Amino acid sequence: MKRLFTFGCSFTNYGWPTWADIVSQDYDCYENWGEVGGGNKFIHSSLIECNQRNNITADDTVMVMWSSQAREDRFLRGKWHTQGSVYNSDYSQEFIEKFTDTTGYLLDTVTYMQSSYHILNAIGCEKHFFSMIPMSISD
Repeated sequence: MKRLFTFGCSFTNYGWPTWADIVSQDYDCYENWGEVGGGNKFIHSSLIECNQRNNITADDTVMVMWSSQAREDRFLRGKWHTQGSVYNSDYSQEFIEKFTDTTGYLLDTVTYMQSSYHILNAIGCEKHFFSMIPMSISD
């Protein structure tokens, strides 16, 4: 059985078909773990959870559409809160000035990407990483 697991933000899972839904037609089993507003912390955490729940194997395919960097994903009271870019949200200017840093967001993103790559590489599955915007753009 050919299984496909996809991860990302609204570019991956939205109210209408996305690239993931189109690609999934070539697979017997498909799980879309994308979330509107999801950032790279959410994506990485979802990949870990998916592997725990589904035991991803060398026979599976995993596709990840990495999101923009400046996203403040939070898991609170049993659910993910994915509001999208901190620079295009309800966060106050004071929060942005005190707690955001484009270099810090890039370091987090690279860490999530490298960790995900090594996890999937150890499993031996087919893997594809994409990015919704160039990594040189912080938001």
